[in-house]
Amino acid sequence: MDKYGILSRSNLDNQPTAMEAEMLRILKRIDFKSVLKKLAVLAGFMVLIMTVGHCMAKRSINKEWEEKVSKKRTPEEVRGLLDSIVKHRRMNVPAFVPQNMWHREMCAAAIVNAVNFFLGEERLKMSAAWNFYQANKEQLELVYKRTEDFKIVGNQIIETYDRPFYLSEILKSDGEKRNLTSNRLYVIGYHYHETRSDESIIRSLNNGGTMNSHLMLVLGRYDGFWWGYHMLHHVKQPKAVPFRIDNLSGMMPQWFDAMYIWEVKNTDLPAKWSGARVALVHHTPDYEQITSLLGWGGRNKFGFFLDSVLTYFFGSTGEQFPRVVDLRVPVVSTGPTESLKNRRGDIVGFYKGVAVVRNGGTSQRGTFGLEYECVEFINRFLYSLGHKNLTQMGNADSYFHDARGKGLFPYKNGSAAPPQPDDIIVFDKDGLGGTPGHAAVVTTVDMGRVCMIQQNTDVTEQCLPLAYKQGGWHVGSFTKDLPCVGWSRRRQ
Repeated sequence: MDKYGILSRSNLDNQPTAMEAEMLRILKRIDFKSVLKKLAVLAGFMVLIMTVGHCMAKRSINKEWEEKVSKKRTPEEVRGLLDSIVKHRRMNVPAFVPQNMWHREMCAAAIVNAVNFFLGEERLKMSAAWNFYQANKEQLELVYKRTEDFKIVGNQIIETYDRPFYLSEILKSDGEKRNLTSNRLYVIGYHYHETRSDESIIRSLNNGGTMNSHLMLVLGRYDGFWWGYHMLHHVKQPKAVPFRIDNLSGMMPQWFDAMYIWEVKNTDLPAKWSGARVALVHHTPDYEQITSLLGWGGRNKFGFFLDSVLTYFFGSTGEQFPRVVDLRVPVVSTGPTESLKNRRGDIVGFYKGVAVVRNGGTSQRGTFGLEYECVEFINRFLYSLGHKNLTQMGNADSYFHDARGKGLFPYKNGSAAPPQPDDIIVFDKDGLGGTPGHAAVVTTVDMGRVCMIQQNTDVTEQCLPLAYKQGGWHVGSFTKDLPCVGWSRRRQ
């Protein structure tokens, strides 16, 4: 107050409001030391969880690698793996990279791991594509280079001359000219046509890096064409797998420019088809789901640490690396885990080297019929035996009712001749034809049962009762509504 007992403006301004006074009373009651201790404990707990997740992720990756790559492979085994990846390219393109490395420059991890996987030893070191040669100089020999056809413009590497080249003129090879097959492992360093920025690559040039942004593994030449394995980024199609096997014959595909070819030293391989009869089977994790978990910590060491934690705790349950399946065994089951059982396109088994593929989606016409209906597998199996391709030849029931038109001989259920391995066993609702029905391939027969392998069903391998009565052999029903109508056999 002033000397007259009146409140001055300055005194009024210094008086706290009711809300301010309440806030002051609350702040006085807070024990800031206790709060800081609790936050420190919480932060420590989070660091512990992340560290445990990172260690468990590394342990999981190492364990799977050790299970699937137990020893150094022979040249015949390496050739067999290369043969397999080309032969089954339409159904199963494997990944060779852990979930936490499926991002940006670490696409090179797919190639580094693929080479190491094929050889059965960790020969190549991990690096970005533009540091691949620098990191692995002792293991690589440069056999082709065309960097003179490129120049740096701002933050981009631009091709100034589109020079065609042919792998058959560059690579060491064996075999006849038509099926010239590389007898070494080769890696191509290439560059995307439409890249927007090459800043990381340009910075690396001063430290011994190369100009390529991506890597590709040369698989060899099959049926007159060269094939290469690599990984793409930013796949737009839903549920698409980013790993690809492309035709490299003649001029390279238009969407990338080859810059270098390196030979992986000491990889002498036999000629085509002299390798082991094996297949690579891989139930690939969901790329869309994984990429949503990556990159939150940047492209540094902490970023990859965080990637491994997030993908371990929240990633899908697909396999990190493919399995090697011995195709010398007639019947092989390769079914995925329960959580992946509906993934379309997974190989779930083999019979005499022919893959059984999971449908789990809308069928579309392919080389051997509607993919992947039961008769599509039948057609591929018969074709592998030298039979004609039976595409567009009718539903499953027609493999009995119209067997002769397909070059097959039908035996009615109850015939004196029992089913035998490689027969096509047919199930039909009313026994008259005209309904889709179901068909499978007979794998084994004994006195009490007939076993079969099939596509587009929940059970890949199944056995049904087989009984001899009233002068004939009778096979039990597939389901209550699908009795066996008979079996058909190739005419010799």
